[in-house]
Amino acid sequence: MKEILNAILERLAALPELKYVDENWGQMNIAQSPAKFPMALVDVESVEFSNMGNHVQEGEARITVTIAALRLSNSSSGAPAAQRRSNFEFYDLLTAAHCALHHWRPANHAGLMVRLAQRRIDSADGYKITELTYGVRYRQQGAQQYTQAVNPQLKVEN
Repeated sequence: MKEILNAILERLAALPELKYVDENWGQMNIAQSPAKFPMALVDVESVEFSNMGNHVQEGEARITVTIAALRLSNSSSGAPAAQRRSNFEFYDLLTAAHCALHHWRPANHAGLMVRLAQRRIDSADGYKITELTYGVRYRQQGAQQYTQAVNPQLKVEN
């Protein structure tokens, strides 16, 4: 999972529109946050595993990408056209992030990422926030080697 998460972070960091890309550890909830806007925060929401046999598991991960920007312009029908266009640039950012991730393989042992959901997050702080959720399947081998490294006395049966 570490390899997949790092690949996603690097892929999003390559987008010139984003000023800050990181794993989500609560930056939006901190008054003195190191984050700059617009930003993308990535998190592994959940992973469900199935056993494939021979110490191999297949994981089905749900990965959330939170895109956030400061809302600095008016989008009402009475606002100047330039302000309305500026406000809607957020949707261009969502499209760029989606195009970078959808149907992209983040690692050799993973499948293609597929968007599962998109939802708006309410914010009273002047932020425009949207959460994109992607699914990706991957295989993890070698559970036996980790078990033996952690506890050499443990007997693992095949």
